[in-house]
Amino acid sequence: MRSSALSFLCVLFSATALSSAASAQPAFTTCIGDIGNCSTSTTSINMGPATVGGGSFMPVKISNPGTAPLSISYSFSAPAFAFGLSQTLPPNPLIVQPGQSVQTFIVFLPVAAGMQSAQFTSNDNAPGSPHVIPLSGTGVAVAATDFAVMLDPAGPSTITLRQGTTTFPVYLLEGVAPNLSAGGAAQCAGGPPGSSCSVQPSAFPAFVSQVKIIVSVSVPARMGLLVEPSLVEPSLKWPAVAVLPTLIFLCGRRRPGRFVVALTVLVAASLVSCGGGSSTSSPPITITAGVNGASKTLTVPVTVQ
Repeated sequence: MRSSALSFLCVLFSATALSSAASAQPAFTTCIGDIGNCSTSTTSINMGPATVGGGSFMPVKISNPGTAPLSISYSFSAPAFAFGLSQTLPPNPLIVQPGQSVQTFIVFLPVAAGMQSAQFTSNDNAPGSPHVIPLSGTGVAVAATDFAVMLDPAGPSTITLRQGTTTFPVYLLEGVAPNLSAGGAAQCAGGPPGSSCSVQPSAFPAFVSQVKIIVSVSVPARMGLLVEPSLVEPSLKWPAVAVLPTLIFLCGRRRPGRFVVALTVLVAASLVSCGGGSSTSSPPITITAGVNGASKTLTVPVTVQ
């Protein structure tokens, strides 16, 4: 009797173990961000502009939230993109245990000016394999001992500001000579009346090949009413033209109640025209960066929506 019970328990344990093993599987996820603070799901990676002969890098985390080891064989489709920094270079193939992550860097090392693209491919044992992530970047020629301040050439040349806070990146690129590595500072000014702007970081201790600065512009509510009158005058003409004859007619017939209604319609239409979904031009944002006693200013056109 004891033997039969023991055999039943062994069979039950074996079946449970096999079922658990069958249901265990790895998973593949990636995110980008600062090391130790990586929280953005990744479907593509833009490395931004980078100096020809220099480069840019971005922290990347490869995670396995699954319940079995993740085995990865990876590749890059163009030599300008790779995993970099030898101290964080992952092996190939790469094994990531369940619930673990591997942190590394993707580097962009352009040898020519212009926009470039590639793909990172992970051939692995997780569902959805192969996992492909598009990569992009722009090579920029910067003279030796000089530096450049610019928007991302792959992005918009005019920034649209909305009520609240709008952010956009600005890049500082160093020439290939090493004598600009003393660090620098940046600040911003301008924008629509009543707004404010700030940059982060405002100072950097060492000017590496690429510095990414985030510009934040705060626009108070109903900024559309605060722009220059000459910028919104055309949008106020049509309600006035449409309603003014009605006002005159109602005044002549002494109908004050309808006059008030028509006047309300005129005011509401004017407000919608001024502060609605249309965009109005605005004074630009200026970003000034200084390195080793030299300074450069970038003028960024903006609109208010």
